[in-house]
This record gives sequence, C-alpha cells and structure tokens, in this order.
Amino acid sequence: MRFPKGARGLLALLLALLVFIPALEGRSYADGAAAETADSLQQARGGGLAIVRDGQANAVVIVAEDADAQTRKAADTLVQYVEKSTGARLPIATEQEASANRPGHQVRLFIGAAESKERPFLSKQLENMDGDGFLIRPHAQDITIIGPTPWGTEYGVYEFLERYVGVRWLMPGPDGEDVPKLRDITVPRREVKEEPVAFSRLFSPFQNLNSPDVQLVWARKNRIHGRVEMGHNLWALFPPEKYGESNPEFYPTKGGVRYIPAPNVKTGWQPCFSEEGTIAVAVQYILDYFRSHPEATSFSLGMNDGGGSCEADPSHPLYPNKKNSVGTQDLSDIYFRWVNRVAEEVLKVYPDKWFGLLAYAESADPPSFPVNDRVIPFIAKDRLIWTDDAIRENDRRLIRNWGKMSPNVALYDYYYGTPYLVPRVYPHLIADNMRFAADNGVTAHYIELYPNWGEGPKPWIAAKLMWDPYQNVDKLLQEWYERAVGREAAPYLKAYYDLWEKFWLERGTKNEWFDTYKSKTFLVFAYADYMKQVTEADVTKSRQLLETVVAKAGTDSQKARAHMLYRAFEYYEASAYSYPRKSEPPSNGSEAKALIRQGVNELVYGNKKSALLDEFAKHPVLKHWLNAKSYFNLNFSGWNPYHFWNVVDYAKENEPQGGPVRDELAAIASGGDSPLSRTYAQMTLKALAGELTGASNPSFEDGDEAAPPWTFAVRNTGSFKRVEGTAHTGEASVLAQGVDWGQVSQTIDVQKGLLHAQIYYYTPAGLKTNGAIRLYAYLLDAEGKQIGSLTPEVKTVAQTAGTWSDIQMIRDIPADIKGVPVAKVKYDVNVEALAATDELYLDDAELYYIPAD
Repeated sequence: MRFPKGARGLLALLLALLVFIPALEGRSYADGAAAETADSLQQARGGGLAIVRDGQANAVVIVAEDADAQTRKAADTLVQYVEKSTGARLPIATEQEASANRPGHQVRLFIGAAESKERPFLSKQLENMDGDGFLIRPHAQDITIIGPTPWGTEYGVYEFLERYVGVRWLMPGPDGEDVPKLRDITVPRREVKEEPVAFSRLFSPFQNLNSPDVQLVWARKNRIHGRVEMGHNLWALFPPEKYGESNPEFYPTKGGVRYIPAPNVKTGWQPCFSEEGTIAVAVQYILDYFRSHPEATSFSLGMNDGGGSCEADPSHPLYPNKKNSVGTQDLSDIYFRWVNRVAEEVLKVYPDKWFGLLAYAESADPPSFPVNDRVIPFIAKDRLIWTDDAIRENDRRLIRNWGKMSPNVALYDYYYGTPYLVPRVYPHLIADNMRFAADNGVTAHYIELYPNWGEGPKPWIAAKLMWDPYQNVDKLLQEWYERAVGREAAPYLKAYYDLWEKFWLERGTKNEWFDTYKSKTFLVFAYADYMKQVTEADVTKSRQLLETVVAKAGTDSQKARAHMLYRAFEYYEASAYSYPRKSEPPSNGSEAKALIRQGVNELVYGNKKSALLDEFAKHPVLKHWLNAKSYFNLNFSGWNPYHFWNVVDYAKENEPQGGPVRDELAAIASGGDSPLSRTYAQMTLKALAGELTGASNPSFEDGDEAAPPWTFAVRNTGSFKRVEGTAHTGEASVLAQGVDWGQVSQTIDVQKGLLHAQIYYYTPAGLKTNGAIRLYAYLLDAEGKQIGSLTPEVKTVAQTAGTWSDIQMIRDIPADIKGVPVAKVKYDVNVEALAATDELYLDDAELYYIPAD
C-alpha cells in the first residue's frame, strides 16, 4: 500500500493536475457536462475501440483463471451495467478461452489482468501507485482495467462505467442510480491513470463495505474505503481483569489514589504512558493481532474517550501543568513518545502497517518532536464551525502545525444528516475545506455522515471531493441535479438546496446554539435550538420548489428520486411546524383563537413527524441512522405549552364568565376532528376551570428552608434551600447552590392521560456555567415502585443568565407498563454540573395532569 506521503501544497496540486488533466479526455459526465446527451458524446469518440456497436456486443471481458473474488465481481458489475445501458451482454472468459473463439474485430477487455506481452509494461506503470489507484489502458484491440490491488481494479471498473457509459450512483438503491440508454459505447485510445488524493476515505456508519445494505453498496461504488483504524482503543490492550491485580501500575491515579477500572469500562481512564511496562504489553498485543489478522493494514492507538490519564493527575511527578489549545492538560509529548516507541517496535516485524489515532482533548496539539511516519493522527472537528472566521484560522493553524511534526495528517469531521431536523447542506464550505486539506498534506478523511438522503447531493459531493478535491463543486452540483431529476426540474432542485445552504451559512450558525457549541469538537445535534431560525417562509418556499421538481421530473427513475426527496422533505416540514416555538400573549380574541388553531395544527404535524420516522425505519434509503425519537430534545410531539398557557391566561383575564375563545375551545373539545385536538381543548378548559390535578406548593411560598411537600436531594456536593427575595412570582423560590447532581421532587396520583410539567429558573447575569436542568417524570405503581419513565427534557442554563426562563414537557401517560397499572408520577426537577459558587433559582414548578377520559 502506498500513498502520497508528506505532500504539501504544491505537491498536492501537481498530483491533482496529473489526475485531472488526463481525466478530461474522453470523460462523459464527470466534468459536469450533464447537459450533453449520451448520443453526442458517442459521436465525439470516433476512432476509439467500440465495445458495443448498434446495441450488439463487440467485446469479451477477460479475467484471469485464478482471479480473486473481488476482481471477478468487478467484471460482473461492468457486464451488468453495460447491459443495463445498451441491452448487450458482454461475455466473460479467460484469455485462453477468448483467443480460441475471438472474431478478428472483437475488443478484449481485461479486468485485473493483462495480455501477456503487456504485463511487464503494466507492472512498471503500477509500481508505487496507491492501492486504490488504477489504470485504464487501450492498446491495439485490447483495453486493460487494472490496479495494484483488487480495490484499485474495482475502482477502475467504476471509473470506466462513469466515464464511458455515463453511469452515476447518485443515491442508494435501484432508483438512485442513473444509467443512460445507449446504442454504442466507444472507448477513446487514451490512457487514464488515477489515484486518490486522500488514500483513506470513510463515512460512518459505512464501515462494512461487504454488506448488501443498499446504502453501503452506494458507498462502495462511490469509492468510500477506510484503510486506517483510529478509534478509542487502548482499553482493549489493558483489560483490568487481566492486569488490574498483577500490574496496578498500568492504571491511573485519581487524587493520588490508584484507580483500577471495572471490567468493560472503556472510558474515563488511560494506561500510564510513562510506565515502561505498558510498552511491552502493547507491542505484544499488536503483534498477536497482526499475526491473527494478516489482512489488517492498521491498528488503532487511539486514547480511550473521557480523559483520565495518569500524568493529568496533579500528584503525578510528570504532571505537565500546561494547557493546550483546547484548554485541557497538554499530554502530547508524553503520549506521542509512548506511541512512537510502540510503533517502532511493531514496525520491526510488520514494516508496512499503519497506526491511527485521534488527536483531540489531551493530545490535540502536536508534540515537540516528529511523530513516526507510520502514525496518522486524525484531527477532529465539525467543520461547519469554520463559518466562524476566528475558529477556522485557529484550526487551520493547528493543522499546519501538525504537518510540521507528522508527514501524514488526517481529518475527522461530522457531517451528520440525521438526526438534524432540516437539510444540513453546505457544499461550498465542504469543497473549500477539502481543498485546504489537500493543499496541506492531509492524506485521509473520516466523516461521521449518518446520512439523511433528503440532503440530496451532499454525500455524493463529499465522496467525489475526497477522491479529488480540485473538482469544480458547482459543476458537480449541477451534474447531480440534472442527472437526479432531469434538466427541466434541476433549477428548482438547485434552488431548494441553495435555500438551505444559505440558511446554514447565515442564520443556522448565527445563534445561541451555535455560539454555545462552536468551541467544542462538534455541534451538539441533540439540541434543536437552530430551529428557532427556521421561518414559515423557508418551509413554504421549500414545498413550492419540491412540488415543482416532482411535477417536472423526467424519466421514471428521475420521478422516483424526486418523490423520494419530497418524502424526505415532508419530515423536515413536519419537524419545522411541530417545533415548540415561543408565542406572544394574544391581545384579542381573534389572536387567541388563532393560537388554539395553531396549537392543534402543531399537534397534527407532530403526529406526522412521528409517523414518518416509523415509516422511514422500514425504507432502505430514507431510514434515519440516528432516530430523533432517541434524543430528548428532538422527540417533541407538537404540544406547544407556550400557546397553551397564553390561551389560558387570556381567557382567564378577558372571559372569566365565558366568551368566543371559551366557545371555540368547547366546540373543539366536543367535536374536534381528531382525538389530539379534542384532548388539547379539554385540557385547556380544565386549566381554565382549575380542575387540573397538580403539584402542591408550586411557587414554594410555604415553608422555611424546606418547602413541603417538595423533597430535596443532593448526590455529592451543593445544597437546595427555600429562600425569599428572589422569585419569578410571589416572594419565594428554591436556591440550588453548587449542586453537582440533585433533585427537587414531588409525587402525585395519576392514571392514563396527559401530563404537563413546567418550571422557571434563573441564574445571575454574567454567570458562565456548565450547569443544566432536566425535567423527569417517573412512573410508579400503587406501592410507589418505579415501573417506567417518560422522556425527559433538558436545557443548559448559561444561555439565559440574567433572565427568568422556563423548561416544559407534555407527555402521554400510559395505562400500564408491562401489565402493571400506572398509579403515580414522581416529578423530578434535576439540577446538575453547577460549580461550587454557581447559583440557580427555581420557581413556579407546575405539574398538571388530565385523565384520558
């Protein structure tokens, strides 16, 4: 295996030109010429080798008698797609079989093999080429597609099909591929030689490229191929059950006390890198691994997640007492000295192996000495964050600094499609980042993709640019749009994705959510605060554009793709319309009734959002790899407590004896068009009548330092107490001070129905804290034993310092859990991660329940 080692800007540019210039010759669509018809392209190829002429086969595919399974499958793929395009089926034979029955004019198409006289020349051509590279060589009446490895040969076949047949694998599955209908296929007499700029290119979760899953098949055909292991892995080398008693010195200390992790604990600790004995153990483990896995090309020396290094303990004699660029203790010299020694010993036995690892947290910065050439540090960052100029320049400086100490630098990125609630597309930023990477010697990419194929060209563009980052991204995009839905529909599809790219570059990254997480490794997708920037105009315009795309799509396959994109949009639409935005209190009855209708409408979209996730789970392409239902703050149901309480407050104040708003609610409660709308109206009327079962002493007005019947509990540090003088309403509140983890709780009787919980919180202005507040609802049986729980809500509190804010949840209470009736709910207001001097005030802890009847 070989790849461009230590490449820098000029070298990378020259490499790209060597790849790109010959690729222009005879390329059918990959240069963006999607507007050209297949017929005109074929006419332009006069003088080449015709493998199909007037719908008839004019070539034989040749594979060696001893060809491996991967090469044989590549030959089958070529035959399959030529037949899909032309109706002609090329025969497959060995060279001996073909020579015995070959008409004089017939082309021989060698796959992974070569005509005997050509072999010395081809061996020279393939020498020093990257394993994923390939050569397509027309010669006399022969065409040879071959790489240094079966992977290279396979990618040569895909290039042949893209370049000369015009095939595109735009999306997964049969409907995702675009195969032009041709009568003739002619290959120009020009040699094509390519190898990737990044030798390792991987999307997660597409690690298993042998899987029949259509999404992994798509990844393979678009040349996704991860060749370096680099995940958190040191736990595997030092299992505590093996070394905990015999070698406790291998494990870290915490506060000067030896910490031996429990079996299968993989986070929060590292082996002691300064302990000499760990080197021999690591070397022996890796040697045994390569002996048992001869096909493996790499081994991960990645730190365990969660820190916990020996040398990060201030009591350790090698404690660095120095922060790195990300604010953690700088252990790079200690860690990479250990990595180098381990790698050097293993390379004495296996000189062609690689060692990947993650350069982040304590090892984020380069060490003060060179890293072994066979070690590849992956620098992790969600590079959508590079919309922030200052962070982009700091991160790029870090990458350049790494390049001074390591000839092989890799990038780890986070492109998440799921579980985001609107299309997260930014192709021009991706292209810019990929070119920067190539210019600065980056040789590998790992991208957490978890795609939502509603994002259209994003995965395809990223795959193309990892192979060759110097392609014109606008031409690639235009090609994808035209091939996906047809020339007439393409402008509308382009406008749709342009709209969402503009959203992310302008509004989606200019808000509190982005500012809170931009200093982290990645933007936390489990919070959906970016949805506050999504407007009704965004969604309305998106629907108009995609309806036009569906109406104007061309071929049957293009219509199928347009419909798939439209279905994916319906999920985005339902998410946008069910997201619980704050509303202003109504100033008149018309506005109050409009809020009622809006509340009901959001419930409908919430139900649709949930139903679509269930439907997509069974769809091979539209399935969500990361399901929003698994994340507290993404699993909103459409119940909007802001609308609810604004209507209640308006009707209480303006219609104490009745009026049009109460009449509207009564009409919906008795004759609404769905159970959800009727329940919503019933709950509102019960709130107006004061009939909701609720928590006692919600404003903490009764009590001394306690506030019964509320109970306070703290796990380790900090305290809760009732105080007066700071309050949201009334005179009293509960002060949480320095609470690392604790709760304020109350239990009420319930049965099947609907639960609404709400509490207000306040932190002093200017407070910078990692603190958070969570609402939990635990389901109990008649004896008070917990039998289940409802999905909690969580908010970080630093964003609203200086103002009272609230957190709310509305959840359905089931009749039973596994046959045990639900009789009570324990309402917990959890406070966590406050520093010793942090103060958080709680007030108006409302809890309402409406029975299902």
